[in-house]
Amino acid sequence: MYLGGVRPSAFQSMTNDPMLHYAKSKADGYDGIEWKQDDASALTLSDSSFDVVYCQFGLMFVPDKLAVLKEMYRVLRSGGFLVLNVWDSVKASIQTIGGRENE
Repeated sequence: MYLGGVRPSAFQSMTNDPMLHYAKSKADGYDGIEWKQDDASALTLSDSSFDVVYCQFGLMFVPDKLAVLKEMYRVLRSGGFLVLNVWDSVKASIQTIGGRENE
């Protein structure tokens, strides 16, 4: 059952080909997912394409975290949600991406 009768769509992007195939195998039976190998710091997606951008345990592995965050923001629609999961504290994660210290 889908909220409001609208079937959601999803886009899955990974730079690691084996992980992309593994994730795809785990989503067997789920329709509406577009699978693509893409660079998170230079996504080949249109501006304001998504209501939700979700990154689970991936941000800490990219070399240019700020570039990736800018791309996430670029493809996020106005009023959308950005959801991030990282393995460290919020303070350490913010400092890692160039946030202000002691805030």
